[in-house]
Amino acid sequence: MLVNDLANKAFQAAREAMAQGDYEMARAALRWARRADSGNPLYIHAEAMLAQHTGGYHEADRLYRRVADLAERAFGAGHIRNIAVSARMIGLYEEMGSSRQADELRNRIIDGLDRDSAADGSVHALTRVAEICLQAGRASDALAIHEAALTRRRQAFGDSHHRVNECLIALTRLRARVRGLAETAAAREDAPAFTPEIVWRREERADTALSA
Repeated sequence: MLVNDLANKAFQAAREAMAQGDYEMARAALRWARRADSGNPLYIHAEAMLAQHTGGYHEADRLYRRVADLAERAFGAGHIRNIAVSARMIGLYEEMGSSRQADELRNRIIDGLDRDSAADGSVHALTRVAEICLQAGRASDALAIHEAALTRRRQAFGDSHHRVNECLIALTRLRARVRGLAETAAAREDAPAFTPEIVWRREERADTALSA
């Protein structure tokens, strides 16, 4: 018990050091925490974040995959509680310039998501799922997941419960965002095509006016 307490204190010290940008101190504290409790996913996740912050992308990827494996064993494949690690991995791949890998992971997450666990998930986790869906161009999936969560909460708690209200607010915001994205896309499609000759003629007229 004492060892676990000391490991947790080292972990907290590492978090504080990371927040202050003292990565060497954070690395030393996390190393101590991992020696004391090597299988703790929180410590592995923190090490992955530290590796990402300091440019160790391949090490970060390896550690995130380790945490994802532990989360999957603990909660099951596709469980919404795994979404935080998955979102971190997407961010890592984007940072690495691997957009294709990020897109593939987004679609795997959406296709493999346990919808029952999502319906029971926190609003924070649902928001993360929605962001992944929108980034993948799958707004209908984001809406369906939020709507299922709202229905589940209403059935369990009634219409006036705070968990229902927070989910309704999240769904309302999501609908507004999806509507805004659709309007932006429609406006972009209606915009006149770029014609180089038109720009060239404008420049030619401007040159003629200046030389007159």
